[in-house]
Amino acid sequence: MIRKNKTWLLVILPLAAGITAVIFLLPSSCKKEASLPWVTTRGISNVTEISASCSYEVNSDGGATVTERGVCWRTGETPDINDSKTMDGEGTGFYISELTGLSPNTNYFARAYATNSVGSVTSNVVQFHTRSGTVSDNDGNVYPTVIIGAQEWIGENLRTTKLNNGDPIQLLDDPMQWENTAGPAYGWYENKEEEYKNSYGAVYNGHAAVSGRLCPVGWHVPTATDWTHLTDYLGGYSVAGGKMKEFGIVHWTAPNTGATNESGFLALPGGNLFSVSSGCISVGFSGMKAIGSWWSVTQTNGMIETRTLDFDTAGVYVGSVVITDGQSVRCVKN
Repeated sequence: MIRKNKTWLLVILPLAAGITAVIFLLPSSCKKEASLPWVTTRGISNVTEISASCSYEVNSDGGATVTERGVCWRTGETPDINDSKTMDGEGTGFYISELTGLSPNTNYFARAYATNSVGSVTSNVVQFHTRSGTVSDNDGNVYPTVIIGAQEWIGENLRTTKLNNGDPIQLLDDPMQWENTAGPAYGWYENKEEEYKNSYGAVYNGHAAVSGRLCPVGWHVPTATDWTHLTDYLGGYSVAGGKMKEFGIVHWTAPNTGATNESGFLALPGGNLFSVSSGCISVGFSGMKAIGSWWSVTQTNGMIETRTLDFDTAGVYVGSVVITDGQSVRCVKN
């Protein structure tokens, strides 16, 4: 005979006539003890001078309800729940937390946290750099700016359709047009303006880049020397790319090697356009979300220098392309 109560199992065994044995046993199944939650920081976006958005996920509650979750941050490398933080309620799942009250042109470290009855746990740390100010182009597009060393850069890829004197830039919607176009021109990657404009900007030919009128007044397309000053300040060509690339794989192809964006440059991979067939490379667009390639105005032997960042390296590559190719543009202040 077996009888159960909340704590024990009562087992009565007949041994012989008129003799029984009574045995108390612990239940065969016990409730598993709770553990700490599990939380992961996914990335930083929408960075302004004084705010930023941090996406994170509470992957598991550890067997006990998560009673508090959010993001903590500070200028030091290891933020914890005693620093500035958000409080986003209870439970598990994916969330976006708004970090406010930040200082302009400042490097921050942030990570998510979650608390249950066992205790609190923090996630991996991410870096971001707040903006310095803003500047507008002749289309009315507003760009954040960031100070890196002794330079101030526009913190997004250019997307203007007008020169800074108000003249329209020629729109090219067929890759075969680029080689035979002798004036400033631009295009949207694979003609997908709605999909790519706001994040990745436009692709411009070299005629636009060297025109002296592409960037907003008071700004210019960088020289090769400007690019060198930037990469030297960030530790050299072998590591500077990681410090320039946006963290995470929202806009970059995995693994986005070395990306921290600790400089605030927020490099995004808008690809490029080849106007002339060369070997196995055909005329047309290439590299969206995998390669970011930007013009300089420095010309050597009929070619224009470029700077390229790649999804699978932390380095910066120096290249040269023909003036009719298409590349992204960043502007640096005069």
